Amino acid sequence: MTGAVLGLYLLNVVLAAVAPDFMGAVLLGPLSVGLASGLVLCAATAGAVQWYARYAAAHLDPVAERLLARREGGR
Repeated sequence: MTGAVLGLYLLNVVLAAVAPDFMGAVLLGPLSVGLASGLVLCAATAGAVQWYARYAAAHLDPVAERLLARREGGR
């Protein structure tokens, strides 16, 4: 998921650098391709953060809790 978001970001930066006319093309009203791609990037980033939070809660937090309990139990 992180790789996909970084890929979208890189694509956005490259397109802005090499194809400014394309990024400035109007899609609908004041919405340009560049603005739309930026909004998609924000949504993808929020999705990646949400996915990681769920993954961490399900897979990483239980391991951390066990390690913390073992450390506190050893005192």
